[in-house]
Amino acid sequence: MLIDCPECHHPLHEGQHKYADGMFLVKYCKQCGFRKEVALEEK
Repeated sequence: MLIDCPECHHPLHEGQHKYADGMFLVKYCKQCGFRKEVALEEK
C-alpha cells in the first residue's frame, strides 16, 4: 500500500469518492498531483 508519492516522495492524502460506478478509495499528492483510485468492494 502506498504511503508516500512514488513521483515526488511527499506523503499521500487519502479519502473516499463516490462515482456513478461505485465507491473508490483515492490516494493523492497535493504537491505534484499524483492520484491513485482503487474500487471499494460493496458488502
